[in-house]
Amino acid sequence: MPRCTSVFLVDSDGYRRSVPNHLTYNRLFRGWQGLVDDPDLELLPMRPALSTSVMLIRGELSPVLYLLDHGLKRCIPSPAIMDKYWFAWDRIEVLKQFLVDTIPSGRPWL
Repeated sequence: MPRCTSVFLVDSDGYRRSVPNHLTYNRLFRGWQGLVDDPDLELLPMRPALSTSVMLIRGELSPVLYLLDHGLKRCIPSPAIMDKYWFAWDRIEVLKQFLVDTIPSGRPWL
């Protein structure tokens, strides 16, 4: 059976979500050394792929971090969660607070 060569993010619900390309990967993650080759990955159920416009954001007046994907902001509640998913601290986009406040919220990213 051929091995999967795609990159996936396993979300907090245990679903795998495809990372569509290297530009998207580089926008979120610290580096390629964070990848784990797991032979059981293909056994996990799938959710929709991350959008090519996914990003880490916060408002200019708030320290609260979010993963913005498919038009929803999902709170990243702690530094431990940032580290768990290998998200890059230096790739957080700081937006005008009023813009962040108008984006619909989804469930926290745990």
